[in-house]
Amino acid sequence: MNTEKPRNPLGKGSGFEHIDPKKVLASNKNNFAISFSELVRVQVDEGRESTSIAIITGDDKFQFFTRLLSREVSILLSEYLGPKLVTRKLAS
Repeated sequence: MNTEKPRNPLGKGSGFEHIDPKKVLASNKNNFAISFSELVRVQVDEGRESTSIAIITGDDKFQFFTRLLSREVSILLSEYLGPKLVTRKLAS
């Protein structure tokens, strides 16, 4: 069992549409905010088995993986990130 994972502090429901970002940040001591001005770019890379999401700031790089298609991730993020979003298809 992962003791770092919150049990259900964000409320009931199947989606994230109505979740308060402040509750997400407060749900785990390791969560933190990144302001839009700190973002250099967010890079979405399509891999063979997963999609990589790299959040690059002036000081750090944070990398996450998902099984969602890169196209789906890009659609979700493009409205908020605009020109800071880069999507690439990696050669197999």
